[in-house]
Amino acid sequence: MNRKFYTNKNLSKLNRIKLNKEQTYKIRHVLRLTKGDIIEIFNNEIIAIAEIIIPKSDGCVVQIKEKRQIDITEPNLPSIHLFQSFPKNPKSELIVRSSVALGVSSIRFWGSERSVIKVEQINEKKLERLIKIAVEESQITFNPSPPNIFILKDKDLEEIINEYHNKFDHIFYLDIHGQTLDGVSENIFISGKNVAIFIGPEGGFSPKEKEIFHKYNIHAIKIYSNNLRVEEAISVFMSQIWILNKINTKINHG
Repeated sequence: MNRKFYTNKNLSKLNRIKLNKEQTYKIRHVLRLTKGDIIEIFNNEIIAIAEIIIPKSDGCVVQIKEKRQIDITEPNLPSIHLFQSFPKNPKSELIVRSSVALGVSSIRFWGSERSVIKVEQINEKKLERLIKIAVEESQITFNPSPPNIFILKDKDLEEIINEYHNKFDHIFYLDIHGQTLDGVSENIFISGKNVAIFIGPEGGFSPKEKEIFHKYNIHAIKIYSNNLRVEEAISVFMSQIWILNKINTKINHG
């Protein structure tokens, strides 16, 4: 089981750290670790091997034994903001996990016309659960900045677009009849750009919703020739952006 724990503390200067209560609970009652056991702690710069020296219930104290810089080569990727039609459980949790692992900047769940679960049914406990999952996944994937997660209640598609269309450089929606990603300008999916992507339910967007996208000049893109499961779509989309980025980087550098 995962023994990695994220901290916002300055690991470059500290050699002894007290973990928070949630991390301590996991160490004592889930992993059942005790004095002398080894864990890993990390921030956005350093990963450290640490030994549990004081396993108190109000906060385990660990002694850092070894440190190393996290070697992360930043890809030339845009900030991707996901507008996801709310799916059935546990698909929403799978979407959050994939989004964290692949570097999505924010997730906004909303209710499309064909959504099985209506966002009005989603309570604060569910939102808290999704945020907790994002934090946990960030600890596993060494992503110090998990996406912000929001539930957009009492808003239809046109209201959402009106609220957000000026906040992004480009907005797209997924549709099997759209343009492929490699046909989109390479200057769109690059670092510094803020790109929003709308993903609907497995049945796709309704004709009315497609008319709204067309009204606001929001273009459709496709990432596969057939319909994907809703929990697979963001993973395939982000993977294709990573691949295109690598191809364009090689071309631009000869």
